[in-house]
Amino acid sequence: MSKTASYTTRATRGFAWNHLYKLTEFGLLSLFNMLIARYFGPEGSVPYVVYIALGTTISAIAAFGVDGTLLRYLPRITEIESGADIELESMGVTGLRSFVRRLFALRMFIVLVIISIAAIVLVVIPSASDTFSESLGSIAIYSPFLILYLLAQAITAFSTLALIALLETRSLFIVSIIIRSLLLAIGVYLVSIDVLEIGTAVFLHAISAFVVAVSLLAILFRVVNEREKKHERRTVGLAVKRISGDVSRLFRFRNFTALLVTPVMVYGLTTYGNDMLSAVLGRQPDILMLRGLYGEHAREVGLYNVASMLLLVTEYIFLLGFGGALVSIFSKYAHEDEAEKNIHSPYPRMTRARGEVAGFQYITLIPLCGFVFVFALYIIRFIYGVQYDDAALSLQIGIVLLAINVAVF
Repeated sequence: MSKTASYTTRATRGFAWNHLYKLTEFGLLSLFNMLIARYFGPEGSVPYVVYIALGTTISAIAAFGVDGTLLRYLPRITEIESGADIELESMGVTGLRSFVRRLFALRMFIVLVIISIAAIVLVVIPSASDTFSESLGSIAIYSPFLILYLLAQAITAFSTLALIALLETRSLFIVSIIIRSLLLAIGVYLVSIDVLEIGTAVFLHAISAFVVAVSLLAILFRVVNEREKKHERRTVGLAVKRISGDVSRLFRFRNFTALLVTPVMVYGLTTYGNDMLSAVLGRQPDILMLRGLYGEHAREVGLYNVASMLLLVTEYIFLLGFGGALVSIFSKYAHEDEAEKNIHSPYPRMTRARGEVAGFQYITLIPLCGFVFVFALYIIRFIYGVQYDDAALSLQIGIVLLAINVAVF
């Protein structure tokens, strides 16, 4: 089997496992969120919804270009023995392990800075100001869980995207289905005996996120060591010591800025700008804005959350497997196309792959949009109950805009 055929087989397998992983991760978490929304109603579920929205928004800020860098450059570095790439050499990379460790140190440095700021705003200042504490409401109460979630989400996002870029997606599926199923089972049990509280739901979500983070990080270190094919003993203590050293060096401003201006990180920061724009225009900032306008237990927040969640499910139910893996595979195809230097068709592999993906998206999404538009009210009643009937119109408007976006743009 040729090298290209072998990679195509691995890519297909990686897509399949990645889709199963995303389906279980997104699906089981969505089911847990739906359980919370149905049990507490539009008003009662708002503190949990705001906790998720705030954590997701801050996590997007904390990514700082590392995620895009992983997806583009990990497929390249796995094909070279010592990082012999001019862009990678600018970071002082000597192999896969050093590349992953250095980016992970950068990710941890940034998230620790952001967590410190969040702790000051959400814990220190509210303890000194009753007025500010009252304005924050449940955000201040659940701030310790929010901080734990931010740390866990940073580790999870890094480990997930690194494993996706390496097409090691089977492990992601196994970890996700075990831990998220357990989270959902505990939630269903607490609801069945009518003892579930919002604080308990927030606690369960944060703890499950942390368990997932630790599990995936351990798997990532094992995969990286196996890929390097070095058999010397690598202990967890040694890994932590080296990463801690990398983080501490980043606190020196000169080292931090020197890393950011490397070609690798310039690319990452470019994609980060696009990600930030998507985050600002996404559903989570809308939820935070509605909470600020209407208050702690506003019905409008709960209704918007339900409509936007179902819209998200409609958009990604058939496309979840492309997330992350597509960027990684496109990067490899583009790298191969550039190496051939075909002046008549600069990117034949990538152009063909992009066309196939776009066609698949069109065929699968447009009929689903029509179905959801027609049966929006019945879908909402079936999942959330009649208390969310007023969310149907918002869902239908969103579906129309989504269909136009896919069909035209």
